[in-house]
Amino acid sequence: MALHLDKMISRALHWTPIQILGVTILMAEMGTALIVSGMSLWFHGEIRRDYLITGVVTALLVSLLVVSVMLHLLHLLHVRINAARQANEALQTTLAEHKSVEDALRILLNIEEDIVLVRVHDRAILYANPKFERMFGYDKDELNGQHVSTLNAPTDKTPAEMAAIIQDTLKQTGRWTGEIRNRKKDGTEFWCYATVSTFEHPTAGTVWVSFHQDISEKKRLKEEIDQLFSVVNDLLCIADTDGYFRRINPSWEKVLGYSMEELTAQPFITFVHPEDIEPTRQAIALQIKQRPIINFVNRYRTKAGDYRWLEWHSIPVGNLLYAAARDITERRLAEISLAEAKEMAESAYQYSRSLIEASQDPLVTISAEGKITDVNKATEQVTGVARNDLIDSDFSNYFTEPEQARTGYQQVFAQGFVTDYPLAIRHVSGKVTDVLYNASVYRDAHGTVQGVFAAARDISDRKRIERAIKNALAQAEAANRAKSEFLAAMSHEIRTPMNVVLGMSEMLLETELNAVQRRFVQTMHHSGRALMGVINDVLDFSRIEAGHLTLVEIPFSPRQVVEETARLMQVAAEEKGLTLEVAVAPNIPKAVLGDDGRIRQVLINLLGNAIKFTHQGRVDVCLTPHPQEPAMLLIRVTDTGIGISQEQIDHIFDLFIQADAGISRRYGGTGLGLAISRRLAELMGGQIEVTSQLGQGSSFCFTLPMRIVASVTPLVEEPSTTVDTRSLRILLAEDVEENQMLFEAYLMQTPHQLVMVDNGMEAIERVQKETFDVVVMDVQMPKMDGYTATRHIRQWEQAMARSPVPIIALSAHAMAGEKERSREAGCDIYLSKPIKKQALLHALQQIARHADQDVTFIKVPA
Repeated sequence: MALHLDKMISRALHWTPIQILGVTILMAEMGTALIVSGMSLWFHGEIRRDYLITGVVTALLVSLLVVSVMLHLLHLLHVRINAARQANEALQTTLAEHKSVEDALRILLNIEEDIVLVRVHDRAILYANPKFERMFGYDKDELNGQHVSTLNAPTDKTPAEMAAIIQDTLKQTGRWTGEIRNRKKDGTEFWCYATVSTFEHPTAGTVWVSFHQDISEKKRLKEEIDQLFSVVNDLLCIADTDGYFRRINPSWEKVLGYSMEELTAQPFITFVHPEDIEPTRQAIALQIKQRPIINFVNRYRTKAGDYRWLEWHSIPVGNLLYAAARDITERRLAEISLAEAKEMAESAYQYSRSLIEASQDPLVTISAEGKITDVNKATEQVTGVARNDLIDSDFSNYFTEPEQARTGYQQVFAQGFVTDYPLAIRHVSGKVTDVLYNASVYRDAHGTVQGVFAAARDISDRKRIERAIKNALAQAEAANRAKSEFLAAMSHEIRTPMNVVLGMSEMLLETELNAVQRRFVQTMHHSGRALMGVINDVLDFSRIEAGHLTLVEIPFSPRQVVEETARLMQVAAEEKGLTLEVAVAPNIPKAVLGDDGRIRQVLINLLGNAIKFTHQGRVDVCLTPHPQEPAMLLIRVTDTGIGISQEQIDHIFDLFIQADAGISRRYGGTGLGLAISRRLAELMGGQIEVTSQLGQGSSFCFTLPMRIVASVTPLVEEPSTTVDTRSLRILLAEDVEENQMLFEAYLMQTPHQLVMVDNGMEAIERVQKETFDVVVMDVQMPKMDGYTATRHIRQWEQAMARSPVPIIALSAHAMAGEKERSREAGCDIYLSKPIKKQALLHALQQIARHADQDVTFIKVPA
């Protein structure tokens, strides 16, 4: 193939075959037609031998040369095929002019063209001349008698379809010409250009006379050119000297944004930057003189309106220009920036050096080998070493931890920088300075890393402050833990006897008492409830201050929360002769997302204060969307009470503050209610504001985010009005005798059986020996606490493949996370002391009703 091309190129370019062969071998040795060294060619016949030996031609120029040669070959093939076509036409004319069939056959048999005769009626080959047989790889007379489809290779049409098309054309015009895909004897497929006409044979009747020329090389060259145009990222084009693009590749669309149609529809000079038009015209003038252009640069306008820098390589061939352009915009901009930077560098050097010396932070540059190359005055001062002695010394010698310094230096090279890397510099006097190093690599003009630039910040004072803060935080955390432990202990110690007091008073109220006795017991019960309220306020405030108060996010009905809370406070209002009314706007959403329990708590505080400080008149609760903020709910509690002065309003939400110094003596309370309410409102994304006039009443506004949801979560099962008569066998683990008596009293009128033990170890033994329907487990007991006992029971049940018995946890702690701790230990239900009889009986009733189901869903009423 190479020799064949060499001959064709030799004829086309007037080169000797030796010269062509040398170029071909050189290109083959490089492995690609795009990289050739030591060759420079003029396209119009002139060869400069010195360029063949020592010249260097860029890859793109060679690529264009190859393309242009291929296009020349296509042109030569086209000329040759046209000549063959003309010869065939002349032959047809000669055959028609001969009066004798024998004369015509004699001409056909002696011409040198590739020719075959095919009988029309059976498509059998009547005759193929030797040249035709050689083209298809057959020996003499092997094709005679074979069907013509033997020579056809399938394309998008079958051989039968092609035969029909040829037949129709022959009937209409008497001759068919076109490209056809053929198959040789060895199966090789190739393309031919064929001319077919009819001829009346003396014995075979009507026959087709077909002349064939092999155009496979032309096809291959065209495909290679098309492929080259489509895959090259550079901008390739064929233009004419009139200034129009004849052909461009897709890269033009990607770089400039214009379509191919837009680029070829007008002279290419219209896209050139106005400042580059004249140089571009001069470059075209040189190419008209058949001189190639290398490394010519101009700017082309994009469809977006900006300009891209293009670097051109172009070779003229007649009136056509074969050119390739590369987008060098980024490089050009970088070169411009670099030139500007160089102009500024000299003047900036002294300025930069002044800044470096003025810095109070030690600055140092270090070579890739770890040697100091430059320092500032601050470095000399912190090390106690002169600049000349520091330079060329190992940088790690001046730190208390040299290995740590080297590790940080390696990190700079690995990732390009380090930030706030801690080290300690040692002065020659022994003084140590804590520093934070920020360092990065620096490079030369070629991008090669030369070393590291590092700056140290003295943090000795910060270190001292941090140590002080750390000690203070440790002390604060210890104090906070001590406070939490104290509150937990106080909660347990107060709630445990209060559980007995409230429980026994509740049971006593269920007995027959005279009026005086009932009043005494009710007073005792109410006082106990008030004391529990104080304890709960203190615990809530402690949780908020420690950041341990968590909010739940569940769907709830705002209307239902407001109305139910108002009904709960209705009794207190009626006892004072007050009117308590609720108004809910009709456009309140049915369900929103939030913590309904904490909203009730805030609302109870506001209503409780309104009732407490109002002696006559009314208290109103209004629920509406916020008039100025559509995404917020507004709950307003208004009263006709004693009011608050403007001076007192500024402090009404502070801790332990009430309206005046005598309020606490007259009305009681801790002064925590409003402070806790404000903190809760802020945690939920809202706020509480108050307006008041002394002697006329107050209005508290409570806002909440209105995060609307589809529906309210179905409520848990409410306490049934009917008592489940199923008897449960209950194991109570409780170390306080009074609490045991209370449980006996609670279960006195029920069908349940109660078995009591004093600690967790006894509870484990009884569960392993006997069968119980439920275990009520106090959390804090001697010998073994309730959580440890629960874990042992669950492990034993799993080992023995026993069904888990429901376990109710009793806790007097009521601190944050206690309910989660009980769940982690294996308890199913959590009850905090003091425990109401109703809550206990409800839990037992649900366990009895759902004996074969999971009981962890049960919600116990407060």
